[in-house]
Amino acid sequence: MEKLQHASGKENKRQTFSLLIMLALILSLLLAACGEPSTVVPATSPAVSITASAIPLTDEVGQFRGESAYRHVVTLAGFGSRELTGNGHKQAEEYLKAQFSTLGLKPTIRSSLYNWLRDGGSYLTLLKKDDTVRYNFKLIYLAENSQPESETTALYLKDYPSELASLSGKVIIVDENLSGFEQLMFAWEKAAPELRPMALLIIAKGSDPVTSPTLTRLFLTIGIVEQAAGQELAGLTQPGEQKVKLSLNWENIQQPISNIEAIRLATGGVSNAPLLLFGAHYDTLPGTPGADDNASGVAVLLETARIIANAYPQFEMRFIAFDGEELGLIGSRAYAEALSAAEKQRIVAVFNFDMLAGSSPLEVEGSPALLNLVKPLLSQSGFEDVSLQAPNHSPGGSDHASFASLNLPYLSFIRPGDKNIHRPGDVAANFGEKPLTLVGQLTTGVLEKLLQP
Repeated sequence: MEKLQHASGKENKRQTFSLLIMLALILSLLLAACGEPSTVVPATSPAVSITASAIPLTDEVGQFRGESAYRHVVTLAGFGSRELTGNGHKQAEEYLKAQFSTLGLKPTIRSSLYNWLRDGGSYLTLLKKDDTVRYNFKLIYLAENSQPESETTALYLKDYPSELASLSGKVIIVDENLSGFEQLMFAWEKAAPELRPMALLIIAKGSDPVTSPTLTRLFLTIGIVEQAAGQELAGLTQPGEQKVKLSLNWENIQQPISNIEAIRLATGGVSNAPLLLFGAHYDTLPGTPGADDNASGVAVLLETARIIANAYPQFEMRFIAFDGEELGLIGSRAYAEALSAAEKQRIVAVFNFDMLAGSSPLEVEGSPALLNLVKPLLSQSGFEDVSLQAPNHSPGGSDHASFASLNLPYLSFIRPGDKNIHRPGDVAANFGEKPLTLVGQLTTGVLEKLLQP
């Protein structure tokens, strides 16, 4: 019995020893497999660009986060005005590139040249029998085929006109304080070319810039008259039409417009996959931080990119921050005109986001088939403050017009009428995340219906 117990004790020792050896062997193998941490990139190493096709694609869409979108608004507005050649414009460009890169997208700058108008000393001369009076104005827009000198008649608009035809071919002098000023600008925007005036001279409100967002879309010759001179001119032309000579002096300066594009390819990099475009302009006029116009739209663009950049693998997606919208949709026009026939045929929808945070109802304009996808969503709680608009409701209102003119399917999201746009008061503190979330939820809702198998 003792011998058996002794033998059993030796056997236990051998088994314990063997077990220790096996554990040591396993530990050594694990250490060898780990080795030096060579896959860790030091903080000083250059960033590695990730191409769009390298993104792992799934069928899942993330949740739109209004607070994340609002942080983009605060950051972009914090750069100050983002007019061309300004420091704020450059900061915004770098910020957008960094945000797209963070999402695993590879941003590309697509540049085009814009002919910048510089006034060279333009003026209006009242032609009288015994005297001539000259009034200087700052030329800000120039119609095509404008002549350096033209003789016509001038008329001061004291009230909203009963018809546009009576103003055709004339120099119209109007105070920006005119009741219905914006409605008049919108009416001219939609009017046939033969019903438009030869030129529009606007009497500015003191030192404030003229703020009508429609001016860039009228394709009229437009000048700004200082308040004192404008009031005198109005008094001379108010009794009726006066014969005048319009003298225009200008020079064109070429300035690059920089669209920022990030492309997410379809699975396998298929070149003929159906195509979705998402856009918002990031430029502003001088003197405004542009929180609503249009950091709000860019914020929704970036957050939308975040939640769908790895979804819907059968589709190609392009996210574009347009430049030069405030100068007349320059960036989006250049982009749309550069699309090949094959690309146009692949486009399923163009989404455009602009001025999303004003106090007026959200207007969703677009192609009938896409609007039909929006309608069912409006019955849900939270979407009461939304109105649907027929196609070309605002034909030149924003960058969507560049694609609508090519008969491409589109949806435009906009809250017009914000009194702060184009002014120093267009700041992020005027609104919060709620209006951004609303647009984000509508967009993802439409995508789910549009892209479901």
